[in-house]
Order: sequence, then C-alpha cells, then structure tokens
Amino acid sequence: MKIPKLRTLTGLQRIVRAERAHGRTIVLANGGFDLIHVGHVRYLREAKRCGDILLVALNSDDSLRRLKGPGRPILPQDERAEILASFAVVDFILIFDEPDVGRILRTLRPDIHAKGSDYTKETVPERAIVRGYGGSIAITGGPKIRSTSEIIPRILAKLKSIERPAAKKKSFTPRMRPALVRKAQNGPAKPGPSPVAEKSTQGRRSAVLSKTNSFRIPRKKIISGTSVKRS
Repeated sequence: MKIPKLRTLTGLQRIVRAERAHGRTIVLANGGFDLIHVGHVRYLREAKRCGDILLVALNSDDSLRRLKGPGRPILPQDERAEILASFAVVDFILIFDEPDVGRILRTLRPDIHAKGSDYTKETVPERAIVRGYGGSIAITGGPKIRSTSEIIPRILAKLKSIERPAAKKKSFTPRMRPALVRKAQNGPAKPGPSPVAEKSTQGRRSAVLSKTNSFRIPRKKIISGTSVKRS
C-alpha cells in the first residue's frame, strides 16, 4: 500500500528547493512515534507553527530497536508512517536507519530543527550541525508528560490486574474415601420414610393385628371321630 506523504531523501531535496523558492520556511522534526500519545501530538502541532512545511524523520524498525532495545518497536515502520501521514500538520515523512538525523540535516538544511521538551537547545545531539549551516533549534510540545517507554509497562500492569484464573473443576480420585467414591458412582440416595411416618405405619399394623385376634374363629379338632371344641 502506498503511504501518502512518504518520500525518499532525494525526493525531499527537490521538494525543499521548490518550497524555498516560494519563500516558505522548512521545519524538521524526528522521532520513533511508537504508540502515538498526546506528547507526540503537541510536539508536532507546535513544530508546525514554527514554519510553513513540516518534515518528519521517522526511525526505521532497526533504528528504533537499536535505540530502545528488544521488543521495540510495537508498531512496524509502515504503520507508524501511515498514522503520521493522517496528521494534517505533517506535510512529508522520511524513514531513516541511522541513530540520529545528522545526515538528513546536512542534506536538506531545514531552517528550523524542532525537538521535544526532553531536550534543551544545549543538549540536542545535532545542534552543531544545525548552527553550522545557519539554522536554528526550537524546543516544542511543552513539558514532557508521556513517553511510549513509560506507557508500555502501564499497559502490561493493567492487563495483569484484570486477569482471572479459571476455576478448577472438582473430580474424585482413588485416594478419596471409598464412601465418597461410591456416592459419586451411585448418585444421590433415595429418601426414606420420615420417623413420624414410620411410627404411624407401625401403629396401624398393630391395631389391625389386635382386631384380627379378637375375632378368631374357634378351630375344631377331631379326635376319634368326635369333635372337640377348642377355644
């Protein structure tokens, strides 16, 4: 996919010459812009106010990895470039592999080199190059309140805090008591009669037997052909 506003260094040389011919001021900003945050927005917005054309030099994946260490960048260079291209304040983008923008400054010679507030005019690494060709340095974006290196641990901490371990299902094992194992195999026991019902049943049975005995029919015993009445 073609990224709008993305140019090569040679292409930017032609653009800068044409813009200067129209009396426009060229500003160069640079950085990794990995996980865009409000500090990036303020930096670029104020850098644009310093001139007419804002060029943004973007660290390549290899360059950013060397600067920030393993695990960076979070977003690949093409995605970072596309995000920057969506900013109205950004006019053109250049991806570079070097650890700093010294070569870009010497080639394009922007009128203003804008840096974020984590620098001062005396700590900007390329200050000698800029002053050498007659350019100036501007510190833009206000106080530094955010950085991607600070945001990443905060994201990881938040994700860890909301993790919930899955509930473990209980299962019977041979080590468990045999009675529990049998209960699990046979299912729930059938409910028996309550003590009250059992007592009532026994009472009714006794009453029936007593009544039966009181109405017994005398049996006859025959002895030598004579009936003997027995009570």
